[in-house]
Amino acid sequence: MAITDPPATIIRQYLIDESVGVDPTTSSDDWPVYVSVLPDDDNVKDKAIAVIDTTPRKDGRALRTGEVFEHFGIQILVRADTYPNGWTKLGAIMDKLDVASNVSVSYNSSTYKLWAVSRTSFFSLGMETDKRRREIFSVNSLVAIAES
Repeated sequence: MAITDPPATIIRQYLIDESVGVDPTTSSDDWPVYVSVLPDDDNVKDKAIAVIDTTPRKDGRALRTGEVFEHFGIQILVRADTYPNGWTKLGAIMDKLDVASNVSVSYNSSTYKLWAVSRTSFFSLGMETDKRRREIFSVNSLVAIAES
């Protein structure tokens, strides 16, 4: 199941399309969604989201064609100014992941089918030790994505 773009970029676009977060290049609102990094500059919002590619899981292959079936691994980090705000945003993200089934996502001039998302875990990573003392949460998932 080869796809052109990294799964994290496709999931990021899905979260933006579903109004869970915003594109930091076009909006200065809370909850910008980044890929592979959670920036910590003074001009970056305390409330932010990062989508990171993780280990995929090979689920087998078709005997006749040899096509490999794979679920891509993703981790979504949520950084918030308070524990309740982070917990609420984590819940909103998990709600959107749970209903993602047969959804079309356009990204980088390609269209992808987000067939399913299977959450594997979610938890609080605790408070950052820096001067802003922000809360960090994580949800890990396996996603089935195909390029249309």
